Amino acid sequence: MKMNKIASIAIALLFLSSFITVNGNENSYTKTINNVLYVGGSGPNNYTSIQAAINDASNGYTIYVYPKQYNESIVINKSISLIGIVENGEKPVIHAIGNKSALVINANGCSLKNFILKSKEVEIAPDISPACVIKSSYNDIENNTFMYGCYSLYLHKASYNIIKNNTIMHGYWTGVFASDSSHDEFLFNKAINNLGEGFSLVEEESKIIGNNATQNEDGIEISGINCTIANNHAYKNCGDGINMFGCKNVIVKNNSLHDNAIAGIQMIGCHHCIVERNKIYRNQGGIMVQTDYIDYSKEKQHNIIRRNNISFNKDVGIYIEYSLMNTFEENNLIKNKVNVFIWYWAVFYR
Repeated sequence: MKMNKIASIAIALLFLSSFITVNGNENSYTKTINNVLYVGGSGPNNYTSIQAAINDASNGYTIYVYPKQYNESIVINKSISLIGIVENGEKPVIHAIGNKSALVINANGCSLKNFILKSKEVEIAPDISPACVIKSSYNDIENNTFMYGCYSLYLHKASYNIIKNNTIMHGYWTGVFASDSSHDEFLFNKAINNLGEGFSLVEEESKIIGNNATQNEDGIEISGINCTIANNHAYKNCGDGINMFGCKNVIVKNNSLHDNAIAGIQMIGCHHCIVERNKIYRNQGGIMVQTDYIDYSKEKQHNIIRRNNISFNKDVGIYIEYSLMNTFEENNLIKNKVNVFIWYWAVFYR
């Protein structure tokens, strides 16, 4: 009888201990069990509208979306993860309503993965909202396709975002446009068939690495400070592979830039930048270094252009115009129509 009583007490304590553990770790328990919502499927916690699910979510929630088309213009004001479910290669599509964006992210710390986001498609380039707008920081934007809009993807006063493995296409003005932003990372994205630049970036302390830009106006256009542009592939663009305007302390290295209609790299009014170890071939011009068209004040530029392979460019390998105190060293100039052309005055080292 005594042993039965002891066993009963032990079972009761075990049950109480389990209850206390669950309630004592309520946040963890809620996170793994109760903070997942679904859109487009069936069963509990399932919604027909993405925005309705977002409205019912709280910070830290994850919303999974089944693949089909959702005609919505969505706004995220909470720190959530919005994840598309991929079935048989199909992703969920968010198609904007009217002249609105398909998605606007105002909250910090969001994730957006595996979606196709479309703004309105028209025949003539319009003044129409971007397909996706990011006005916040610390977001993870990965494996999405952004289409149409004045910009397919627009970052404004954003920072510390990771933009990775996305496809950006058919922007009526620009594919990716980042303004007044900093510390962002653009990694392994594809910018294709945008009427303007593939990437147009006004950034500080940011990284542009491993991206592919083709059949745009310029592949990558940047007005940046303390940025790194490395291991990108920009080819068959209607303008330049990389266009640098007013950059300071920007490093451009190990990029492949070819078959662009104007220059592989164009530098206008840049200061203390390093351009090195790039492969630049079959463009109209290889590297073009100029001062700002507006300011001919003979300000010293102090750029370093070194160890680049510059070959088979149709007009000129290195074009220098209004150049002051730039360094050109150890560049390989091979079978360009003219290897070096200097127009007006040029003062440079080595």
